[in-house]
Amino acid sequence: MFGKIFRLLFHTAICILVFLGLVWVLLGITPTETYLRSRDNLGRLFSQANIYAGKVSKTGNDMKKAGDSQLQQASDRFHGKDPYEKLNRKLSSDMKKL
Repeated sequence: MFGKIFRLLFHTAICILVFLGLVWVLLGITPTETYLRSRDNLGRLFSQANIYAGKVSKTGNDMKKAGDSQLQQASDRFHGKDPYEKLNRKLSSDMKKL
């Protein structure tokens, strides 16, 4: 088990070193600059993912509230309450004033 983990870490380290070397040779970007750019890009990526996750969560909560409202209206209708009762009273009182 520990041998497999060590081997995986060793292979990952080798791949990272080869990547840094190729970037340095082919693009002329030093390893420290590559590290700083990668760190900044990953930070931006994670912050955008957090923003999108917040939006998805807010949308889910809004949908839950809308569903609860529809369920309450359906329950009121089932139990004989008129959902337009307040509107009807207001319109009736407005018509009497005319």
